[in-house]
Amino acid sequence: MSIENDLFYYLSHYTALKNIVGYGIYPVMAPLIATVPYIVYFKVSGSRQYTHQGYNGIQNPRYQISVYDDSYLDAKNTAEIVKLALEAWSGSNHIQNIQIENDLDLIDEETKLYHVVVDFFITYGE
Repeated sequence: MSIENDLFYYLSHYTALKNIVGYGIYPVMAPLIATVPYIVYFKVSGSRQYTHQGYNGIQNPRYQISVYDDSYLDAKNTAEIVKLALEAWSGSNHIQNIQIENDLDLIDEETKLYHVVVDFFITYGE
């Protein structure tokens, strides 16, 4: 299974998020008919770790999760739950570490929805 599949499965089964967004978690872009609130995730950059012997099987990509909602406070609260979910994922299966890098408050001009961004790194072994 790919890390993207793992991330989707983990977030869509994290009870606190599921209670808020249901299965409204989408890779790269939400469909036009997405019900608010929803989450979009995508890979920002990839990184492989190397030793003198070559690639060691460890990756450390950067991902971005965007929470969209019609209420600023609801979007912020859901983003905090996303952070808690990610931090709880660290140390499970092949996930070695999750590092929250940044968060940012925006407004989506097209949809007029509040948009809270969470950037993070996932360190994992294959």
